[in-house]
This record gives sequence, structure tokens and C-alpha cells, in this order.
Amino acid sequence: SATHFSPLFPLITAGLGKLTGDFVLSAYIMVIIFGTLLLAPAYLLARDLAGGRAGLMAAALVGAMPLFVDYSSRLYSESVYVFFLLLALAAGYRILQDGSRYAWAALAGFSLGLAYLANPSAVFYLAALLVLLAGAAVVKHRPWRPLAGRAALFAVLFTICAAPYIIFLH
Repeated sequence: SATHFSPLFPLITAGLGKLTGDFVLSAYIMVIIFGTLLLAPAYLLARDLAGGRAGLMAAALVGAMPLFVDYSSRLYSESVYVFFLLLALAAGYRILQDGSRYAWAALAGFSLGLAYLANPSAVFYLAALLVLLAGAAVVKHRPWRPLAGRAALFAVLFTICAAPYIIFLH
């Protein structure tokens, strides 16, 4: 049986490898960068959920969590995946809170598409966020058309990012 690896990690590593001339060093640089960048979406999501102090605490906890520190020192795609997944969730939460901006839907869809390219299990978050958007329209008595437009943009950008890999797999 053939083994398939998700394409995002090797693509970024190859791009950095062309710049540095050392592909192993490039992979380590990449996991360290994404492990560090992970603090930003952790902060944003917690801040939006519970306030600024909670955002700082979440970023500190993520920065000190042994699992994430370990992922930032090994050549795994998890630091890349978790960064893009948390970024998509933070943007998705913003859509739920303030459905008036297309930028959040675009960021959520693009980020989740990149998360999919790092780990295909991100496809389940696509369905979850679309269900949450539909639920928000019902529960908060919001007009469904604006949220439907954001949901469509979210799904289309996810699909654009994910399509090449989906086509490759099938």
C-alpha cells in the first residue's frame, strides 16, 4: 500500500530549503516559526471568548504546554496544522459574533484549507463551522442571507485550497 503525506509541510520546507540551502534546517526553522506563531490565534480566540486577560493566559499556556513545545522541536506537521486550525477557529468565531465582515469568512476558509493541506482531518471542522453558522442564524435571529454569503465564501476558499490535494488523492 502507498503512503501519502499531506503536502503543506513538504512544500513549505522545500521553499525554505531553496532559500537556506539546507532542507533539514529549513524544516526545523518552519516548525519553530509556526509553533511560535500559534500563540497569536490562541490569544485572539481566548480574548474574543473571555477577554484580554484570558487571551494572555491562553497564549502563555500554549507557549508553555509541553506537547506544543515538543511539536515545535520535531519535524512533524502538527505545529503547522494547529496554527492554521486555530486561526480558522478564531476567524470562524468572529463570523459568529459579527457576521458583517467578509474578511473573517475569507480568513477562516483559507486558513482551514491550509490546515487541511497539513492534516486532512481538518475537513471535519469545515462541517462543524458551517453547522455553527447555520445555528447562529437561527438562535440569534439574524438574517440568513448575510451569513449564507459568508458561509459560501468560507466553503469556496476552503475548497480552492483543498482541491488540488483532493484531486490528487482521488
